[in-house]
Amino acid sequence: MEEQQQVQSSEHLLHPLQLLQHCFCAPEKKHRLPSAYNRFMKEEIQRIKAADPEIPHREAFSAAAKNWARYIPNTPQGSASTSGSNNA
Repeated sequence: MEEQQQVQSSEHLLHPLQLLQHCFCAPEKKHRLPSAYNRFMKEEIQRIKAADPEIPHREAFSAAAKNWARYIPNTPQGSASTSGSNNA
């Protein structure tokens, strides 16, 4: 009987991390959708690691970031348009 009371009373206690979150965290924020950069980086790092599984994450991230610098979102590959190419 005494064991049963201890189990029931301990169920109501919060884990110490839950207490910290409860006391010190800001109010819950709405989660944003991943940006084009976030989506690109996730896919590009996976692609790079699939091609070379032994590559350290830091190097894969660096290579993906360099690829992002050359990436033009919402444009099919090979059809990048420039602002001054109206030669009609």
